Amino acid sequence: MTLEKFVEHVGDANSCNNNARIQFEAFKDQRHSVANMFRSNAREVDVAYRFHLTASLVVTRFLLKQRLPFRGHDESTSSSNRGNFLELLQWYSDHNDVVSKVLGSNAPANNQMTSPQIQKDLARACASEVTLAIINDIGDKVFTIMIDEARDVLLKEQMGVVFRYVNGEGCVIERFIGIAHVVDICSHSLKDAISDLFEKHGLYLSKLRGQGYDGATNIRASIIIAKNIMSVKDFCSYVSMIVHTTGASCKRKDQLRMLQHERLMKELNDEVRISGRGQNQETSLAKPGDTRWASHYFTLLRLCAMWPSVERVLENVRDDTISSEVRSTARGLLGKMNNYEFVFVMHLMKYLLGIKNELSFALQKKDQKYCASHVID
Repeated sequence: MTLEKFVEHVGDANSCNNNARIQFEAFKDQRHSVANMFRSNAREVDVAYRFHLTASLVVTRFLLKQRLPFRGHDESTSSSNRGNFLELLQWYSDHNDVVSKVLGSNAPANNQMTSPQIQKDLARACASEVTLAIINDIGDKVFTIMIDEARDVLLKEQMGVVFRYVNGEGCVIERFIGIAHVVDICSHSLKDAISDLFEKHGLYLSKLRGQGYDGATNIRASIIIAKNIMSVKDFCSYVSMIVHTTGASCKRKDQLRMLQHERLMKELNDEVRISGRGQNQETSLAKPGDTRWASHYFTLLRLCAMWPSVERVLENVRDDTISSEVRSTARGLLGKMNNYEFVFVMHLMKYLLGIKNELSFALQKKDQKYCASHVID
């Protein structure tokens, strides 16, 4: 009678008592509980994510250290070359069994970590860590800054910043901190950009002992002013055209070198030219740059030294080229090279740039001791 009452109290398989018993037994077996299974899967996903992230960071650090580009022209799965980042990541996966289990098809579709944005984020993270290490190395030491201004491909003014300091071992260290966009290159804008940089990294102006600024923009301004003189402007344009026309193809470059070589050999045989170590080396014309006076100076030096050879190349272009436009250009350049005003301006500019080049060379000597600091008010 008692047993029957007990069975009646327990009820069938779906009774409250049986359900409570099943849940109690499941509670005692935590290893097979749903919550524990979720936790186990989460740990496995977390470990796989860490392996995946570490592999991507290893590839990123290598590319940054070697100064190699990340992206490829065609990054589709059918491409034979998907770019340095993806190709190197695949190579790393092929040579590491642990990494291969968490990359590519073995990784979730939404967790590939190979998108352009992820690549940029990884590069920024590395840059932040390097910058932090530099700032920590400076600590409370005194330091100097060197500023270089340049335009990017979009013609935006950029300010590059380099810190120079003495580390704990007594060695002079120079470290590039970063590039900041500035509205213009006046002293007020540079001062604001430097102040923002110091505030960002927790640095103090009281520790600053010197400031150096590149004069490339001033040189560009000087060239612009010089080119406002019509005769100088025309001269610079014709020099660029001469350099471009004589070096427009490999055939013309080879012809120029051959003619110059033959001329030098003849002058050496006739004892018109003196031979010696470092003299009479093979050279070519190079296009001058707007931010370097020295490039203009050396272009004029080479043009003067190679004058007969350049004329011969232009004559060949004038006589043999099929294009009437190119022939007309070569004929006009030959006329300019035989023009008194052109030759006079060439020697005048060579003389003036030579004076400036000597000063520039003297200031860049490593053993030169001078104060190049400049304080921005």
